Amino acid sequence: MLETKKLNPILMAQYNAMLELTEFEDNDSLKDLFSKFSNATCIKDAKEILKENFPQSEGKSVFSMNGIEFFVYVKQDLFRICADFSDEFICYEFNK
Repeated sequence: MLETKKLNPILMAQYNAMLELTEFEDNDSLKDLFSKFSNATCIKDAKEILKENFPQSEGKSVFSMNGIEFFVYVKQDLFRICADFSDEFICYEFNK
């Protein structure tokens, strides 16, 4: 028989509160925030943008905000982040 993990209610409340703080009024503002990756010139810059603008994504390869799925791929020599908006799929890739 499989056992399910018991969730810590305090951690879940903190996680949910953080998600509420990162809610956006519309997807256009989220798309504008995502477009900050176009200013990055290297992997280090892209990681900083991810950390500053999407703190809930830390350690995750997939996360969702306002129903938009974000995909993050980080290796030593490659950083890729993609977002599946309702009207387009945007992907930024850095390899230096």
